Amino acid sequence: MLKIRYLLPVFLLLSGIASLTISGCKPREEELQTTGGLAFSADTVKFDTVFTTIRTVTKRLWVYNRNPKAVNVDLVSLDSPATSPYTLLINGDLKQTATNLFIRGNDSLLILVRALLKDNGQNGLAKNLVVQENLNFRTNGQDQHVLLRSFGQNIYLHQDATLPCGEVWTNDRPHVLYGLVVVPANCTLRIKPGTRIYAHAGARLVVQGTLLVNSTADYTPVPAPPTR
Repeated sequence: MLKIRYLLPVFLLLSGIASLTISGCKPREEELQTTGGLAFSADTVKFDTVFTTIRTVTKRLWVYNRNPKAVNVDLVSLDSPATSPYTLLINGDLKQTATNLFIRGNDSLLILVRALLKDNGQNGLAKNLVVQENLNFRTNGQDQHVLLRSFGQNIYLHQDATLPCGEVWTNDRPHVLYGLVVVPANCTLRIKPGTRIYAHAGARLVVQGTLLVNSTADYTPVPAPPTR
């Protein structure tokens, strides 16, 4: 009985020390390392044929920590966070800048990117509006960048509108329909030759009046060059 009486406190003491030791150990993937950078699912996030004034689809960028231990991303930021046409969803939060992001070893971080380009006033059917900006990462004193690039196209946007009488759709820009667009009774919509028209999902053009497609009635005749 004496042996059991003295051994029991010793056993309890050793058990307490063991539990403290085990609870104080971090898994390797949660240990923080002070070297090493990040890897990315792409070096460029590209948006092709972006209509100005309309928000784009969402693109995904995966940020990988290939290191066996965790890293702390000191900064994630756009070049011009306050004025950028790009918006970010980082770890589920809508923000243009993030600091102190903890990524476990061999784990990843998802960033969702969208763009909303402004009309720059230029006409033409070519995608001549290119908007790009860096998404910057700083980890363990190492700076890395992913390029965000959009090829924009200025448009005429017709959204949930009743068109005025005598409306003419010209061919210097594409026309995009959103929602319900109505040509009212006793009114005419003329669409010039070569005009490009795009309709968003669910959009409708309801003609209660008259629709003239490839109409040249409003053109000023241009003399043909002489032939030889």
